[in-house]
Amino acid sequence: MAIANVVQGTDITAAWGNSVADTVNPTAWTVLAYAASWVGGASNPAKYRMVGDIVYVQGAVQWNGGTVADTGQTVATMPVGFRPLTPRRFVCWFNNSGIAKRASVDANGVITIDTPLAASQNFDISLIYSTTV
Repeated sequence: MAIANVVQGTDITAAWGNSVADTVNPTAWTVLAYAASWVGGASNPAKYRMVGDIVYVQGAVQWNGGTVADTGQTVATMPVGFRPLTPRRFVCWFNNSGIAKRASVDANGVITIDTPLAASQNFDISLIYSTTV
């Protein structure tokens, strides 16, 4: 198959055929299914999607279960097919404060935040990882 020039703003399948679109096949954005006592941030609830084998998780989560969420509590669990092969660690922003904290996604899909979180504080997450590497 010859590769055609693609003009910005045109449909890539028109230039390259369905083979590229079939391998990428992005999913729709889906709001996380939060664990008990966790909710999405009011203005930007955390959601996920997959493009090819790359998973994107972005938005905010909020502890809603009392005074403080202990370090390492399960925030959500990614569905099968959206999980990394090995544990992944990420640096994320805490409560729009400019303070960096760690979030994790384990091979079983469990997302944790490795910092205590007071009630109603947002934790902004932006995670990008592969499901095949």
